[in-house]
Amino acid sequence: MIYYSKCLRIVYQDPIANSLICFCCDKSFQKAGNQKLAAMQRATNLHRSIIIKEWEHKKLKMEIEDLQDHLINLQSMKVEVKALLI
Repeated sequence: MIYYSKCLRIVYQDPIANSLICFCCDKSFQKAGNQKLAAMQRATNLHRSIIIKEWEHKKLKMEIEDLQDHLINLQSMKVEVKALLI
């Protein structure tokens, strides 16, 4: 019987033991695959949140520009006293 890390290679003469070893290997591979999927999902969520934050930043920047233009328009208007009395 030879053990290598995490059931990756074990040599037996018994076919029943070999099927148990395969099951152990499958479980360890499945665990590693699930960990990889979880890491990929976290990376995808991070990427999406970055894109959303960039979009929000662009939107707020455009709103600031619009408000600045509106302020310039208001400052350039001349209002006469007669127009205010009406």
